[in-house]
Amino acid sequence: MNETEMVPARSRSRSRSARDTRRILKRETVNNRPERSTV
Repeated sequence: MNETEMVPARSRSRSRSARDTRRILKRETVNNRPERSTV
């Protein structure tokens, strides 16, 4: 369900993909934890 995995590394730079993965991981963690949905 990660957009970074769906998009090939060739389209996105490694530095950008790393930042996107961190942002997506943070979003996923917040979505997975309803207790912190207020963040």
